Amino acid sequence: MKIAFDTSVLVAAAVAGHPRHQDAALLLQFARNQEHDGFLGTHALAELYSVLTKLPLEQRIAPAEALALIQALRDFLAAVPCDEASYEAAIRRCAERNLGSGVVFDALHLVAAESIRADALLTFNAGDFERLREAGSPRIRDTL
Repeated sequence: MKIAFDTSVLVAAAVAGHPRHQDAALLLQFARNQEHDGFLGTHALAELYSVLTKLPLEQRIAPAEALALIQALRDFLAAVPCDEASYEAAIRRCAERNLGSGVVFDALHLVAAESIRADALLTFNAGDFERLREAGSPRIRDTL
């Protein structure tokens, strides 16, 4: 099964104190153990770095630590390129639904997952993605 990961799951997996840390770690374990093929859009790499380095944690995640976490994920998650056509498709989808602002970043995750015909997009923000789905979109899930 092809599984795409949203940044919300990746952040939860990286931060031990996150309320969904155990859930996220379990989801990533399926990809790490090669029980499922794991993917993330290249946009998620930058988004994950941004979120990790700005989280208001007692002990902040340093840029070098964020890079190391991302590199560790890349050992078992394949990156799906977000090219010009991906960005155009994400923006068009949002505009057609009269959705603005940061929803375009969710659309980028979904377009990337669609481009590889993922079976599921794992996220802890399912409602944000359901409004962006089209025929042929992967299932939006927070568990397998």
